Amino acid sequence: MQKSSMFENSSNVTIVNSHLHMAVNQNMDPSAVLRFLYEAMAKHAGSGHQDPSTCLEGTRTTALEEIDEWKCKTLEEENPVMIWLTGSAGSGKTAIAQTVYERFKAEGLLVVQTSFFRSTGCVNPKYLPLSIAYQLAVANLSLKVFIEAVVQAEPAIVDASIDVQLQRLVLGPIAEVAGHLSMVYVILDGLDECGVEEQQIQIIQLIQAIVTEQHLPIRFLVASRPESWIQTTILLPPATSLLTIFLNQDEEADGDIRLYYETEFSKICNDPRHIHSMTSTPTPWPSTDNIKQLVEWSSGQFIYAKTVTRFVGEPGHSPIRRLEIVLQPSSELTKSRSPLDRLDALYTQILSCVVDWDVTCNVLSALSLYHGYANKREALSIIEVILGLSLGDAYLALRNLHPVVYVPPDLTSVRESMTNEQYMAKLGDQSQYPHFYHKSFTDFLRHPQRAGKYFIDETLAHATLAISSLKVLQSVNINLPTRLFSFVQ
Repeated sequence: MQKSSMFENSSNVTIVNSHLHMAVNQNMDPSAVLRFLYEAMAKHAGSGHQDPSTCLEGTRTTALEEIDEWKCKTLEEENPVMIWLTGSAGSGKTAIAQTVYERFKAEGLLVVQTSFFRSTGCVNPKYLPLSIAYQLAVANLSLKVFIEAVVQAEPAIVDASIDVQLQRLVLGPIAEVAGHLSMVYVILDGLDECGVEEQQIQIIQLIQAIVTEQHLPIRFLVASRPESWIQTTILLPPATSLLTIFLNQDEEADGDIRLYYETEFSKICNDPRHIHSMTSTPTPWPSTDNIKQLVEWSSGQFIYAKTVTRFVGEPGHSPIRRLEIVLQPSSELTKSRSPLDRLDALYTQILSCVVDWDVTCNVLSALSLYHGYANKREALSIIEVILGLSLGDAYLALRNLHPVVYVPPDLTSVRESMTNEQYMAKLGDQSQYPHFYHKSFTDFLRHPQRAGKYFIDETLAHATLAISSLKVLQSVNINLPTRLFSFVQ
């Protein structure tokens, strides 16, 4: 039977010496197609990417070597077509995924990466096929022609279901040029933060169908927490040819975290901002015993180690005193038994530095619940307006939380020293937006038993923000239905 083509009804489509030639007679301007696809993708992208750090040189070598070996095998060999990279919160999955992506790209491989993060609002499953299609179109001219032709022919494809989008925008184009592709690698990070359980299961099943039924030159690396529904779907029949890499606490993980601590503490010692407090500090600092204790408490969790070093190295504070706080015998950190308990105790210690919890609580609530600000760079200024705070109050509320929340510099404090062009350039830099470093912190805040007095009730937070927003609208004489005003009286 002759192979059906996705372009069997199109005219003037030819492949000559691996180059595609196509004459498309559609209403959409070809130069605008890629921009249209990007804008459709961006609607589901939330407020941006979380901390895109890679693995410290010399760490996570076993996992990276396994992935490198998987990459080197050809389609003809019996090789897993999918890797499941899994481990607890903060075990380093995202850093490994980012490292693999950058290495593959540096080697000239056709690789795309899609990441989901609840803290940035990037949770819509439709982001997956649109992001993959856009990246493939940018990376490969042959694929670009076919992907653009699909969008030109049916612009409504950007609103279709994800299975239809995957087939039409990704798999169809790959099938058309499969003879001219070596391999396509798709890295999907944060599957457990995408949509709801049913949607996560659907994505796994779609990937399994792709790699088992369509026999295309495509492989997947999926990173997620070991949630029960994800594990069951991936491992139970019909199981895909699968390589599972589980990041747990072992001697290698402890060694990696020890190296991380030594590297980061060395940076703190040499940081000019700490020169006065560190000049007379006995070396080595921290001591070997201190490092050993911190490694033990980390229990294989890089997020614990990262939070500790951010806390200790925060400008404006003494690193020596901050480390003493973490290590002090009376600290709840030393009484904790499980890795999650220790992380919770560390978050509690950081939050105890907050001066006015009521204001900080409202700012954190607004930051965690809403991601759709037109100008992400000015999110805190917008939050100040909604909550009725004075200029700069949101920045002050977060000043002691820099180990867990990235806060960009307040432009209002340096506005007078900048030209209009410089100010507008800084204002338009959407890579500099306030965000949480890791989902584990918002998980902590929303769990009453774990957070204790720092618990943030999501329902109450929504109500507070809604009422505050109505008050703002009322103050600028926006006509609202009478029944809404009863909430703001």
